[in-house]
Formats: sequence, C-alpha cells, structure tokens
Amino acid sequence: MNNLVVIETIFVNTLFGGVLAAMIFFWAEIIGKLTWARLAGAACMALGLVGASGAMVVRYVYAGYPPLSNLFESLLGLIFALLAMYLVIEWRMKPKYFGATAAPLAFLLIGFASILPARLKDAHPLMPALQSYWLKIHVSLMLISYAAFFLAFGAAVVYLILHRRGQRDDQGGGGTLALEGGSTFGQVRTQSTALAFFDEITYRLILLGFPILALGIITGGIWANAAWGTYWSWDPKETWSLITWLVYAGYLHARLTRDWRDQRAAVFAIVGFVSVMVTYLGVNYLAQGLHTYGSLL
Repeated sequence: MNNLVVIETIFVNTLFGGVLAAMIFFWAEIIGKLTWARLAGAACMALGLVGASGAMVVRYVYAGYPPLSNLFESLLGLIFALLAMYLVIEWRMKPKYFGATAAPLAFLLIGFASILPARLKDAHPLMPALQSYWLKIHVSLMLISYAAFFLAFGAAVVYLILHRRGQRDDQGGGGTLALEGGSTFGQVRTQSTALAFFDEITYRLILLGFPILALGIITGGIWANAAWGTYWSWDPKETWSLITWLVYAGYLHARLTRDWRDQRAAVFAIVGFVSVMVTYLGVNYLAQGLHTYGSLL
C-alpha cells in the first residue's frame, strides 16, 4: 500500500505541475502574444488530466471503493471533470483567453486539496451511510455539474473583462479585440462577436450543468431515503443544492424568456457560482448536518 501511496503522490504532483505550467502558458499567450502558447497550455492541461485520472485510479485500487468519499477525493473528481470539459471545449471551439481562467480555477482547487489536513485526505473505511452504489452515482453527478458551473464562471469572467476593455477602447478610440474561433462559431474577429462567443459558452455550460445537478439532487434524495428513511430533511447541503438549482433556473428563465445576453447574464452566472461554492464547501465548515460529518460530501 505504501508504494501505491507514493505513486498516487506522483500523479497528484503531475496534476499540480501540469495545471501550473498551463496557467503560465495561457498567460504568456495574452501578455507576450505568443500564439503557440495556447497549444502548449492545452497540452499541459491534458497532462493534468492524466495526473488526476492516475491519482483517482490508484486511490480506488488501494482504498477499495470509488474515490469520492472525502473532500480530497471529491476535489480530485471535480478537477478531473473540469479538465475534461475544458479540453473538449478547446478541441471543439478553440476559444482564446478561456484557458487563462480555466487553468487558475483548476490550480486553486488542487492547491486547496494539497493543504487539507490528513484526516480529509487519507483513505479511511467507509462509514455505513456511504457503503452504497449511490455514492458513485450521486457524487459523480454533483461533481460534473459543479465542473460545468466552474467553467461557466470562468467564461462569464472573460466576458466581463472583454466587455470592460471594449468600453475603455470605445472611450479612448482604441481598436477591437481579436478572438480566434473554432468550427462551431467560425472565425470570430470582432469585439462584439467575441462577447457573443463567451456568452454562448457560459449558456451552454449552464445548460449542461443544470439537468445534471437536478439528477444529482434526485439521486441524493433516493440515497437519503435508503440510508436515513427520508427523501428530504432540509439538511444545509440539501437546502443549498436546491438554492443553487433555483439560481440557475432563474438564469435559464431570464435567458430564454427575456433574452438576457449581456453583462447581466454574466453577473447572474457568477452569482450562481457563489451559490455552488457555498453548497460545495461553505456548508461543510459553517453548518452542521447529515452531509458535514468529517467534511464529507
């Protein structure tokens, strides 16, 4: 087992190094205008995905259960989903500037995971409530939805930065920003099209995460009934999951019925991200309930 722990550490370090290098390359692309740096950054993100995958597989081998039972393991799963989604977007759309927000998000997550105390990182025997096949179903769905919302937050931040910079350019008589698009949107060149591009990415990611979050809440209720005899107990994490779902339902309602496609929609997406952070981490430290034992999901 000790050898497997060492191998797991190597994979985690690979994840950390890959994401750190990706962040440097993506910022070099912006600051130094190095066109090749985005490809290098994407390759480093792929290396990080290999590290996350390897660490999860090794943990599964020596722990004997899906690596989704404590905060460290859930962070690995979240990073895995985030990197995988980013790479799909990079492959399909090739969005300039997006990696400069996606990589720091992944870096902060792995940095946070690395400083957790041992009790929240080490593998321990599963408590009875977690000894269920619903563990991998419910927690996986929640983490995939969170990953989509994290990336939607990143896209919304890019949107607001480009919008603000465009306002300064308009006031100062500057030019437009160039953004290279992929096969989905064609070649995106102007400031207004760049904004539409990131608005669309934000929308699509929320549209992906919203039903997955709903499925996560539903499967959580089924699991809760099997474990504790009730589908819903207004536990803090349950309550905040519902609040998060309602926030994103509000975003989609405003988008589809009122055609919110400007900075208001981006701010709405950021509010949703704050709700995700409260749901995922905040209630673990600020509240007590069925989901907060040992800071587990």
